[in-house]
Amino acid sequence: ERFMIGIDMMETGWKLAESSIKNENPEISPFNLKIEVFKRIYSPDFSEKEINNIILLHFSDLKPLAINFYETTY
Repeated sequence: ERFMIGIDMMETGWKLAESSIKNENPEISPFNLKIEVFKRIYSPDFSEKEINNIILLHFSDLKPLAINFYETTY
């Protein structure tokens, strides 16, 4: 039961983050929304470089763009 309460709380956090980002940027694509929600939730726990590396690994559609960005930035 406690586990399910924790899961519900996490889902609520994601929904609140999604709603806030959509209010700030109503034209955001579903793909970019996922990335921005991830950044918003996990930015306190990881550096910007770590966040970008995680995005490279887990959001495969972004790899060509992100790798080019990474190579020119780092």
